[in-house]
Amino acid sequence: MGLFPRSKRWASSYDYSPSVSAAIAAIGERHGLDQWWLNNDAAADDADFLIESMGLKWETIEIGFKNITLCIADNDSLLMLKLSAIEDSALSGRTRDLDDAIRLLKTAGFDKPTFKKKFAYLREELPYAFELIVRAVW
Repeated sequence: MGLFPRSKRWASSYDYSPSVSAAIAAIGERHGLDQWWLNNDAAADDADFLIESMGLKWETIEIGFKNITLCIADNDSLLMLKLSAIEDSALSGRTRDLDDAIRLLKTAGFDKPTFKKKFAYLREELPYAFELIVRAVW
């Protein structure tokens, strides 16, 4: 499982009303979370496709909120999501996913041979992300 702080650069681009922003900040403060704790990006349009096609695994954690569900991906699933986002980064301009993927690989103890073997099938599915990660990490 992984949790990385949100980037001010990216989080500030959200278009929340002042009242929603205040509620998000209050929830984060109450629970000791970073001010950029909310990650709505994980609800991207292609999430269902990725879950089904890549076999992503999620653990749902009950945190006692009525309208918020906390889902935590295992390291492999989180890495696959980050690689998918990196593949799309040329269009989105988002750079945070590369930083997150590099940190995840290092924290989880992946080495180059293990990564290339375990995720070899992604070389065809996500060629830009696969090669970018290999060059950036090793």
